[in-house]
Amino acid sequence: MIREKKFSLSLINSVLLIIFLLVIITAISISVYFTTQKVIDYNVNEYFKQTNNITNIILDNEKKSLNNVAFEISKIIQNNDNPDLLESNIGAITAVDQIDLLFLKNNNKITNYSHSLFDTETIIEKLEKMKFSFDNVILDVNVDSENLIILLSSKRIIDKKTGRINSTLYAGKIINDNFSITNNIKQKAFLEDVFIFFNNNLIATTSNKEVIDLSIFDNETVVKKDEFLYLDRSINIHNNKKLEIIFVTRNSTFDLLKDDFITTGYFLLIFVVISFMILYIASNKYIIEPFSKLLTFARRSKDNENVEYKSTNVLEFDNFAVDLKSIIDELRELKEQYSRAIEGVQDGLWDLDLKTKKLFCSNRYLSMLGYSNEEQTNSIKFWKNSIHKDDYLKTLKKVIIHIKGKSNLYEDDYRVRCKDGSCLLYTSPSPRDQRGSR
Repeated sequence: MIREKKFSLSLINSVLLIIFLLVIITAISISVYFTTQKVIDYNVNEYFKQTNNITNIILDNEKKSLNNVAFEISKIIQNNDNPDLLESNIGAITAVDQIDLLFLKNNNKITNYSHSLFDTETIIEKLEKMKFSFDNVILDVNVDSENLIILLSSKRIIDKKTGRINSTLYAGKIINDNFSITNNIKQKAFLEDVFIFFNNNLIATTSNKEVIDLSIFDNETVVKKDEFLYLDRSINIHNNKKLEIIFVTRNSTFDLLKDDFITTGYFLLIFVVISFMILYIASNKYIIEPFSKLLTFARRSKDNENVEYKSTNVLEFDNFAVDLKSIIDELRELKEQYSRAIEGVQDGLWDLDLKTKKLFCSNRYLSMLGYSNEEQTNSIKFWKNSIHKDDYLKTLKKVIIHIKGKSNLYEDDYRVRCKDGSCLLYTSPSPRDQRGSR
């Protein structure tokens, strides 16, 4: 028969509390991790959303600036009939130095007022071939195998005499290597660097050392690399083409936010551990220790020891100890009465517990067989060995039949061997029940 493992209440209490602690710690760790990541992702998205809005505002301001320049120059052209003075009057406007393209189109005649270092004549020819009719547009022009991205604004000039449009003035900024636009975005959005790409080619940046590989995004809009965060944003331009703008910021701010959440998580874990320790101490003081005292008291009382129960902090345990002491005293008294009754009867009595395999033999029974009380006679082996070998199988067979419930009573006569080898005839009375012990 396989015996089941038994565990002490103290061990069970400790294991359950430890499991509870581990479950809580795991739950807190998972919660802190996902909450932290969620908050950081939200703040990153919000930060770059604002950055994207700032970029759109800066580009809109550039468009408005071009419109203002075009409007101011158109007024000069409209009110000036002297071609010799017109160019000098236009050059006197301060804002003209801040634009890269400035030309007037009157029917098929083009007058170039640009003062930039770009090949404006070729750029204007390319623009003429595109035959566009848009105001405030961003478009690309290929000049000498280089794509130039131009922010272009136009202003129609009306003839005062006829009231008709007789010419159109164009003003534009070339974004390529335009430090003022990229630096403005960098400063206003508090970025580390800004990169502008067209057709995977870098056309403008505030960085003088780093080159961004667009493949790092790999369908991701936000990428963390080393100590920096990178965001990829697209801006639509003419003919459904796009500019790729890469915003770069340091990750330190978001790392601080992450550290704050992790620190909060650590404090929460410390609180849980301290709570666990308090719970462990309290459960031991008010449950385990009082119960152990109760068990010790019951065991020593059962062994007839003169023990005094020390009260605990738990009322129910104290009340149970009083009742238990009363029950043990009553059982002890009944046992003494039973022992005296057995000793008063001159018959030899024995009792066998088939579950525990323990044997009880009265003093009279042992003396009849020639044994003393000090000898080991409390096992089923002693009972089996005491049966005469010629009666053993017959006796054992009747016992088995009765245990299986095939007979209502067990009665048998068999010879019992004494210590000196002689035999006595023993008549066995019926057992108390089929699970019983005789």
